[in-house]
Amino acid sequence: MRPAPEPGLQRLEQLTAVRFFAAYAVLLCHYAGVLGLPEQTRFLTNFMGSAVALFFVLSGFVLSYTYERAFSSGRPGVLWSYVAARVARVLPVYWSCLAALLGLYLVFGFGLSLGNQPDYDHKGFSFAMNAFALQAWVPDWLVQQYWNAPGWSISSEFFFYACFPLLLRWRALDGSREIFGALWLAMALALLGYVLAVRLIFGAQAAVWGEGAVLLAYPIRLPLMGMFCFALGIHLARANGRFQAAPVSSTAIAAAAAAVLGVAWLVHWQEGRHGLGLYVGMCAIYLVYTPFFYLLLAWLLRPDVAGALSNRVLILLGNASYALYLLHWLPLTLLVQGPAPFSRSVAWAWVTALSLPPLAIAVYLFFEDPARRAIRRWAGDRLSLAGAGTKSASRLN
Repeated sequence: MRPAPEPGLQRLEQLTAVRFFAAYAVLLCHYAGVLGLPEQTRFLTNFMGSAVALFFVLSGFVLSYTYERAFSSGRPGVLWSYVAARVARVLPVYWSCLAALLGLYLVFGFGLSLGNQPDYDHKGFSFAMNAFALQAWVPDWLVQQYWNAPGWSISSEFFFYACFPLLLRWRALDGSREIFGALWLAMALALLGYVLAVRLIFGAQAAVWGEGAVLLAYPIRLPLMGMFCFALGIHLARANGRFQAAPVSSTAIAAAAAAVLGVAWLVHWQEGRHGLGLYVGMCAIYLVYTPFFYLLLAWLLRPDVAGALSNRVLILLGNASYALYLLHWLPLTLLVQGPAPFSRSVAWAWVTALSLPPLAIAVYLFFEDPARRAIRRWAGDRLSLAGAGTKSASRLN
């Protein structure tokens, strides 16, 4: 039995395609050093790393667009179907990449990691946090970075998935400009409140801006902060009809992109000048880049724009983007810390960067998609059995 399609309105192929560009942007951010890209481009590659926030907004949009009617209908089994779909979508590739990285460590040594190596006890704890996708809640780079570092965003996504049915009940996310402004202000106040709290608790300036810089930037990965991006995605889904009536113009998007790149250059320029670099970068992601991603997605919803991103090759790459996002960290460890001829080889770095999209497509076609379908088929069968059991019980009563 083929699993039933997720309830929804229609496929938005251009948003599937844009996922590939976002995933490859993150790859270029992480590979910039080993690819030998000029220093003058680093502000651009650093900005590309913020595409994770685009994923969060896109996730909120797609889930709301897909499931809002189903949850509103009150049909039995919708929640179970939703949970099964999220597990099937995320866990097979996530756990497989974590296992593959563990295999690399066992073969080449645990010093292969791009982060500092934790002690034995801490190593087990950090692996458990990553296996259960809880690492984004722990303010410790040894937990967040030692294993498959991009997995921190999956930790956040699981939190968003858990909150999503409740967020759908929040009718204030109605697509209005006032609520958009309120969400932006809430992000700004949360960032300001956090830095003031850290300053108040730790007191001495050196403890915050010096060695405590990592603690200062902790919210950059905290799921509670990422929730603002996800909520903006839900807001966009509800505003979609309004944007179609008054679409975002290409001129406005071009101007916004130029302004955002200017901010990215300023953030990179000040990065090494004082200990606030991580905090300033975090503020830029939430207060500047995320609203831009919101507008970008709104622009992509225009029918005249959608066609350019709706060809089969880009859609296939978009479907494989999740595997690409999680896979790219594994060869990076070899390129930075591994043995010759991989270590610090610009040639091997380019070969890897160009080979990863086809590899991700293969993983999607022969592992990710079959595993997802199998899990959803199993969940559908379980739901059918549960329904049959309920009917039998009602007859007996």
